[in-house]
Amino acid sequence: MPFFIVEPEVPRQLGDNTVMDRGGPSLGVSYLEYAFDGWLGDELITAHPAFAATRSLADKFEAAGLSRFSLRDMETLRTDEFLAFFQHRELPQFVELVISGEPGVDDFGRTETGSWSCPSKRSRC
Repeated sequence: MPFFIVEPEVPRQLGDNTVMDRGGPSLGVSYLEYAFDGWLGDELITAHPAFAATRSLADKFEAAGLSRFSLRDMETLRTDEFLAFFQHRELPQFVELVISGEPGVDDFGRTETGSWSCPSKRSRC
C-alpha cells in the first residue's frame, strides 16, 4: 500500500518552556511549548523534532480509528512578531502529536529525516 510523506507548516519554533528528551535513540520532546511568529491556518505544524495538530484535526484522527500516535497537552504563545502583524488573529487549541509507528507500515510513522508518513488508503492524513 502506498503512503504519503507529510511535511507540515513551520510557523516558528519550539518555545523556551519546551523540555527536550535526549534519553532515547532519537531526539524527542517530553513537554512542548510552541512559539508562533505567524500562522497560515494549517491544522498540522512542526518544529523539529515535534509535531502538533489542532484539537479538531486530532479528534478526526481518533474518530477515524488511526493508530500509532498519542496526544499530549502543550502550550502555545504568540510572539511579539505575531502580535505586530496578526494582532486580531486567534489560534485554535493545538495538541502535541506524538508519533510512535513505523513509517510505511503503521498509520503514522516518522521517517529518518523526521517527516512522517501515513497510508494513502485513508481519505486524509
